[in-house]
Amino acid sequence: DGDFSLVDNPSTKTLTVWAIPTTGSPFVVANSLLTFTSATPATATAGANTGIITSVDAGTSIIEAKISSKTAVKAYVTVTVTAP
Repeated sequence: DGDFSLVDNPSTKTLTVWAIPTTGSPFVVANSLLTFTSATPATATAGANTGIITSVDAGTSIIEAKISSKTAVKAYVTVTVTAP
């Protein structure tokens, strides 16, 4: 999806992570196989294995998604939460 914004109501967005292997076709990784964390949970929280991002307060946070079984494989997205 890339970076995105949420309005602090709270509101939510579910992230989708695509894997792009060196051979074969890209595919969606099931969120249950991923671990999501928020660098700033006071701004936005991340459901650990759901990919549901919930706004908490105005600001910016980086969300990390990593494959639970291969923690060196990571992706990041920036979420900006704005006041209503």
